[in-house]
Amino acid sequence: MREKIINLIEQGISLKEISENLGVNYNTVRQISVSNKLLKNFSEYLTNEQIEKMKSLGNNIRALAPIKNDKDLIITLADYIYDGITRKEIEEIVSSIDEIRERKSNLIENYDFELSIINEKIEYLNEQIKLINSKDLIDLLTNQFRFIKDIEDKEIRKGYLNLIAIKVHYNRVFYALGRRVNLNLWNKLRRAEAIIPGANEIVDMEKFKELTINTIKRNNYYKDFEKERNIVEIKHLTVENQLKPLIEENNNKIIEYKNKIENVRKDIGKSTKKAINNYFEEREIRNKYITKYDSITHPKIQQGAAKWLYNSGYISTIELSKDKYKFDVIGYDDNTIIIMEAKASLADLKNDKKIIDYMNYCDKLYIVSNNYSVCDEAKNIDSRVGVIKLNDGFGFQEVIKEAENLNNGDRSLVPYINKKNSRKFIFGY
Repeated sequence: MREKIINLIEQGISLKEISENLGVNYNTVRQISVSNKLLKNFSEYLTNEQIEKMKSLGNNIRALAPIKNDKDLIITLADYIYDGITRKEIEEIVSSIDEIRERKSNLIENYDFELSIINEKIEYLNEQIKLINSKDLIDLLTNQFRFIKDIEDKEIRKGYLNLIAIKVHYNRVFYALGRRVNLNLWNKLRRAEAIIPGANEIVDMEKFKELTINTIKRNNYYKDFEKERNIVEIKHLTVENQLKPLIEENNNKIIEYKNKIENVRKDIGKSTKKAINNYFEEREIRNKYITKYDSITHPKIQQGAAKWLYNSGYISTIELSKDKYKFDVIGYDDNTIIIMEAKASLADLKNDKKIIDYMNYCDKLYIVSNNYSVCDEAKNIDSRVGVIKLNDGFGFQEVIKEAENLNNGDRSLVPYINKKNSRKFIFGY
């Protein structure tokens, strides 16, 4: 009957006439007409598969009327329609559109912030390349390196190529120790002011040569000595050739960052779908596993975990999103990033399938609860995951199990933690 009514509507027959001729309630005919108009509107940009899903909704498609002009949302929602979905479920989704839009807005804000950081890094690298290519720097390094270049003994020159390196430090490029020397020699170089401690910058190449040339002869040209960190080894006597690897490294980093920009722009294009995905995933967990008690207790556990981080010297925030995850509590200091997952009940703990994935983003991962049974069960989740027990007032009680150091801390999360804290301070959310 529905298809027959639609065919008559398409022929231009009035709704009243259709109702009278077929003996169908007028309101039913009107609902089918509204539904058909929505479907035709959506069909302009949906795939055949998506159109069939929309058809399966029947008159329930009218629940999408409030967002009919939001093409991105309609396309994304079409992928979520399944056999048996009810009008109430569709209305629940539509009623949450403001929350989904806010999630999308926050995602785009984070993506824009990430783009600004990447562009700043590219700008910095371009400035470095400009500095490295400058005549002033090349002349300066050439003048310094002449004391090594003019050494007649090729083997000794080879030793110095092994000992000296190029270093970039605070927008400066200079010669520095490339290998760790014994303490006596290092102190001798420091006292003679041939090097500056810290960056081990060679400031007087003539003195440096005089104080090291005998050691170079005796110590097999430092081949067995440990390399210093953050240096560019030199293999050539001309400064231009010494600097080429540094320029190449910076150019490769720029290419890498430009690829990241493209990926972020793609993510921006998918932000609507991602926002809806996040909402649906959280709604599913909330509906299936989180009890009324959990929903009240969970934020209190988060606050207790954040207080523990604060008292331990960490800067932290609550509910930070990254990729497809949302971390309950995350904090950082100069060396460590810690993620803490709040668990109010055994159901909440057992049904969290993503918690192990969080180890890819932090140096230490803890499960936190005020429930002893949850803490006892949490000890068996993974040998690397720590467990912290809060007291009945949600204050710190004890570390039941210390977390292992994973050395996976994603330092790119730091500016997002700071930004979220700033936003909460300014806007209150």
